[in-house]
Amino acid sequence: MSAADVLGRVAVGSGLLTAAQVVDNVLVSDAMHEVTLTAPEFGRWTTTPGQNVRLALGRLSFDVLRTYSIWTHTPERSELVLRGLDGTGRPDGPGGTWMASAEPGSTVLLTGPRGVFRVDPAAPWHLFAGDESGAVPLLAMRAALSPADVVHGMLEAAGRAGRIPALGADLPWIDRDDRGLADAVRDLQLPDEPGVAYLAGEQQACLAIRRYLREERGWPRRSVRVSAHWTPGKRGME
Repeated sequence: MSAADVLGRVAVGSGLLTAAQVVDNVLVSDAMHEVTLTAPEFGRWTTTPGQNVRLALGRLSFDVLRTYSIWTHTPERSELVLRGLDGTGRPDGPGGTWMASAEPGSTVLLTGPRGVFRVDPAAPWHLFAGDESGAVPLLAMRAALSPADVVHGMLEAAGRAGRIPALGADLPWIDRDDRGLADAVRDLQLPDEPGVAYLAGEQQACLAIRRYLREERGWPRRSVRVSAHWTPGKRGME
């Protein structure tokens, strides 16, 4: 038995990790994969749109960890669906490699559900903004709202590879350009009163939007929620 097998069994037996089996892996865009996992524990989980799981991808279980956003969770079928980019058009790494190569029947160790990035049901209106790396949690959160909720925002991508279908006209995809996502958000016709903003994607772009909302529009700190997924030159955030 390998060291990875020993550590994995100890971690699973102690409740630190869940052993899940890959059921399916399909492309939903040129670079976005949807991986369906199953495990008995998923039938007992409670998840909230916007949460994620942490997968152990290294040979020694804990030496390479990557975060994946939950797309859907179906407790009655003990299934968890993850969506993520496969590295097309971006620097490749273990996160994208696993998304592209996860085969039905294979096993992966994970921990979760994790995260407090979630919609505020009491918000007067909602602002969603991010890039292709943050589209999965943002769209899952958008889907949790009712048709009566007021939504503004946009999703940014470099070309069509990372785009997945948006859920309505209130969250259109735009092409990445030299202006940056913060300037595109600045051009939106937003209500005068603060809502709640959910920002997910490249770290500096999210922080620029947060500065705009807080410093120029006077939003309170608690009304801007940020989930940084990557930053140029830094590994391990995907």
